[in-house]
Amino acid sequence: AWMSLARRFKLPAAELAAQHAVWRAQLEGLDAASDVDALTAAEAQAARDFTREAKLVSAARAEAAPRLAQLVTAAIQDLGLGGGRFDVALEPTAEPQSFGLEAPEFLVAGHAGTTPRPIAKVASGGELSRLALAIAVTTSGVDAHASERTSDRVSERTAERASDRASAPVSPRPTP
Repeated sequence: AWMSLARRFKLPAAELAAQHAVWRAQLEGLDAASDVDALTAAEAQAARDFTREAKLVSAARAEAAPRLAQLVTAAIQDLGLGGGRFDVALEPTAEPQSFGLEAPEFLVAGHAGTTPRPIAKVASGGELSRLALAIAVTTSGVDAHASERTSDRVSERTAERASDRASAPVSPRPTP
C-alpha cells in the first residue's frame, strides 16, 4: 500500500510520513480559517488595535500640523508668495481608512487677505513648485543645515544638469 501511495503522489516512500504531516497542518489551517467565531474575534481585535494606533497618529498630526503650517508659511514669504499663508486641514473621514481617521489636506492663500483653499484647486504650476520647495526645505533639515560649500556644489551640479533644459537651480542661500 505504501508503494502504491508513493507512486500516486510521486514521492519516495520514505517521505510519505513527512508529507502527511504537511497536509495535516494545511488542513488544520483551513479548518481554523473557517472558524467564524475566531475570525470575528480576530477582526474585532484588529479593529481595536487599528483604532488605538490611528488615534495616536491623529494626535501626532494635530500637534504637527500647526507647526508645519507656520514653518512653510515662513518659508514661502521669500519664494515669491509674500503675504501668502499655508495651512494644514485635518478632515475626519466617515470611516477609518488605511491612512488613519482623517484626511490631511494642504491649503494655501497666495496673497495676504485671501482665505486658504485646497492647493489642488488654487495653486498654479509656479506656486506648486515654490510650495514644494518650501515643504522640502522645511521638512528635510538637510538644506537648512548645509554648509555654504555644500550648498554651492549642489547648486552648481543642478545647473550643470539643467543646462539643456528650461530650468534653473534654486538655492536656500541668496546669490552674491
